[in-house]
Amino acid sequence: MTTTQPTLPTEPSAPARPGNPQATDNHASPSRRSRLGFVAGLAIGALVMGIAGALGGARLPLAEAALRGAGPHREPLSLEEARDHAEFFTAFLLHRLDATEDQKSRILSVIDATVDQAHPLIAQHRSNRDALGSLLARPTVDREELERLRAQEVALADRLSRTLASAIADSAEALTAEQRLALVEHLHRFHH
Repeated sequence: MTTTQPTLPTEPSAPARPGNPQATDNHASPSRRSRLGFVAGLAIGALVMGIAGALGGARLPLAEAALRGAGPHREPLSLEEARDHAEFFTAFLLHRLDATEDQKSRILSVIDATVDQAHPLIAQHRSNRDALGSLLARPTVDREELERLRAQEVALADRLSRTLASAIADSAEALTAEQRLALVEHLHRFHH
């Protein structure tokens, strides 16, 4: 016996969604499909950024609680701990997307490599943050040292951004268009 999942009523202009018989992507214009692909890329980016943000100590509530612990004074994760946490949450999302074993393997490899590349950058960021605190505690302001730290932070952000952009592209290529859209919807539910 086949059962259908209940769907919420949608407006006529609702985007195509898996399981929504009222909206299909068959008649979507090329620009609409392009926008949907862009949004899917952003969703995968959100996954990777959540992992990297948690590694860096960003205050992203879900990532903070999941990857660093809920307390603000937790010690940074070791490389192995960060990899384990990233793999756990990636596997959870991939399960929700009904990813194949090949897709899981490819994306988990991307995530592991991303954590390996990001971890030392995050450690350098923490070191710079501590140096900034020391600089600001001095009786006089050392503008040259502040500028040096600023330049280092910009370079670190650029390197991390490139690493994450590559991971987003590699992960997106491993998923089907339908899976990317399902990922967007799944992440959308967490934010609204």
